[in-house]
Amino acid sequence: MSSRGLEARIIVYSSILTALVFAATMIAMEIPATGGYFNLGETMVYTSAIIGGPIVGAIAGGVGSSLADVYSGYGNYAPGTLIIKGLEGFIVGYVFIYLSKKNAKWIGDYLLPLIGLIDAGLYWLGVEYLTGEATFYVFSKQVTFHVGVWFWALVSFLLALPAIYFYAKRDLEGLAITYSVIPGGLEMILGYFLYEISVIGLSPSQAAVEVPFNFGQMIIGLFVSLYLAKALREAGVKVL
Repeated sequence: MSSRGLEARIIVYSSILTALVFAATMIAMEIPATGGYFNLGETMVYTSAIIGGPIVGAIAGGVGSSLADVYSGYGNYAPGTLIIKGLEGFIVGYVFIYLSKKNAKWIGDYLLPLIGLIDAGLYWLGVEYLTGEATFYVFSKQVTFHVGVWFWALVSFLLALPAIYFYAKRDLEGLAITYSVIPGGLEMILGYFLYEISVIGLSPSQAAVEVPFNFGQMIIGLFVSLYLAKALREAGVKVL
């Protein structure tokens, strides 16, 4: 493909996928403790990065998500979202392209144990520091649930499950998607935690309330993109 043709595809894909990220991010539930909101934007941020690459992922993720912040009345989050979600999309797209060129056995042999270590660390961190009551609003109705050992065990299980499944099947694309989403998602979670403390002015304990919700966004995004992005790529819908 010529450089001009590639540029045209990047522009077209970026425009369409930015709109889809915006739409997915608008499917949201308010989190009163942080003034932020849980949303389904990660489903399209990851899908955009996987079918479009790092540049499209960065544009669609950053611009689409920050526009949703402004439109939804969360303008104080928009500058951080532009950077955090833009970097998230770039990471996912870059890592996916890199890993998709590697041998599936090599990826599993070295990265599958790493996922185990990450899972163990997340479980310990969650149980030790991120348990308690979490509240959000669904259609103006307040819902509260307890984040405890069960929650972090489930998070660890769901993060490890696709890696184990696709490694057993020797599915290179599935492994590449899984291993690209995890670092992107962790960047998003850490990015918002730091932004809420340094810019929004929340205390660490207040900002920590949103961490389990952001893990939920990451996991939902992972499972949706595993099937949506794979289906789109198999149908020839991709930039690279």
